[in-house]
Amino acid sequence: MMMVPTFPPAPAFAMLGVVAWISFAAPSAAGETTQVYPGDAWQKLAEPEAAGWSADGLADARRLSRQIGSAAVMIVQGGRVVAEWGETSAAFNVYSIRKSLLSALIGIEVGSGRIGLDQTLGELGIEALDPPLSTAERRATVEDLLTARSGVYRRAAYETDDMARRRPARGCHAPGTYWYYNNWDFNALGTIFDRRAGRGIAEAFAERIARPLGMQDFDVDDVAYVGTRGSLYPAYLFGMSARDLARFGLMYLRQGRWRDAVVVPADWVRDSTATRTRAGSGRGYGYMWWTERRRGMFPYVNMPKGSFAASGNRGQKILVMPAYDLVIVHLVDSRGREQATSAQLGRLVRAILRAGGFPHADESLRRQQGRQAPGPDDAADTTRYFPGLARPADLTVRPPADDVPAALAAFSGEWVGVWSGGRKHMLAVERVRRDHGIAVYSQAARRATCIDSGDWFRVRVGFVDGVLTFPDNWPAAVTYRANADGTLTARIDNGRRVRLATMRRAD
Repeated sequence: MMMVPTFPPAPAFAMLGVVAWISFAAPSAAGETTQVYPGDAWQKLAEPEAAGWSADGLADARRLSRQIGSAAVMIVQGGRVVAEWGETSAAFNVYSIRKSLLSALIGIEVGSGRIGLDQTLGELGIEALDPPLSTAERRATVEDLLTARSGVYRRAAYETDDMARRRPARGCHAPGTYWYYNNWDFNALGTIFDRRAGRGIAEAFAERIARPLGMQDFDVDDVAYVGTRGSLYPAYLFGMSARDLARFGLMYLRQGRWRDAVVVPADWVRDSTATRTRAGSGRGYGYMWWTERRRGMFPYVNMPKGSFAASGNRGQKILVMPAYDLVIVHLVDSRGREQATSAQLGRLVRAILRAGGFPHADESLRRQQGRQAPGPDDAADTTRYFPGLARPADLTVRPPADDVPAALAAFSGEWVGVWSGGRKHMLAVERVRRDHGIAVYSQAARRATCIDSGDWFRVRVGFVDGVLTFPDNWPAAVTYRANADGTLTARIDNGRRVRLATMRRAD
């Protein structure tokens, strides 16, 4: 048993890697499906190679998993184990996988009518410490919380430093309009569940999910609540083993069923694992599940369409691939210091797909998550791109003087774009003269999604051979070149790295 209360904060640790693959049998000629489920223990596939698995490929995946710090791998097909190694029975902090586990419990309550997706924070009595929630914030719904679009930006329990750094300013976005991965939303959902279900998350999970699935290692003592000063709603931490999470993944793969019983309503499984909002390049977000978008999710491997994942810090994953009837579970020892990056996990997933002979594993992705240049649609819709943008109060774009050449007059106005690497950027060229201009510049450095006046800089710019150029004393070399299609190509060079952005009009 692992005592969850001893978990340190999420940023302080890494993981023990565990991988599990699951498939179920194809329908018989009579139209019925013969499916194998694990009983008290998992069954092993007698001849993996006869089922299409490569022994050499599995050995390659095993070597790679050791290199990236994975401590256990479980490969399951048709409800039977193909191969396994490592501590698949050990319980570790699964970090944000907890959110997908709660999503299943909420789905059960939605199905029973005890929780409604359109219920608001105000109706549910959800509040915040000083200052209290605003009238607009109280209009956020359960569905907004599930999709991380509540518009409530407050300190939250168990959030990482990166979450806190990226948290928008309060009031930036109305509920339901902007996605920000927000522990406040997820933790508030835990409290809503406790109140509406009339029991704690640990007891409900044990009764409604762990016991019906026959989980071998789960114990209610492996769930704990962890709070923080300044927030009313604690995080709910789970300690889980790979082989138990494999059962959970298999249940979702089979649309919420376990043998003849409905554990989670099938429509909830479908709805919660469908893309409901974009969540960065190559990924979407459902009801606390990550979803494949444009076949992306990890670098170096194509994910089949319809894939979805539960994802935790430091590489904790449950990957579900309905197109291949497969599930991958990857855990990390929360007591250690190992860490599997997205790139490393992508290579491991690709190696296992190769071992199983699945198609398209080696096709290169046009985009690699977190590393690609922004696509053509990333800044086309200003209201989506910069919703709630707070421009400087004195920003005034004046028409170019009559004697300004058309090539320079084209720079006038407000522009939005995304620097390669993901940082949002806005440029406002207020005045254009024959030999210089006045520009207002921001790259959303302090507010990841909402710019306030403190992030803006007004600067005199020049025109060199038709290129808008920032002064020599600027911290980085910044230029903008006008294109025939009406866009600007932005370039910033700080001496260590060059970033590019395609700028489109915001006015």
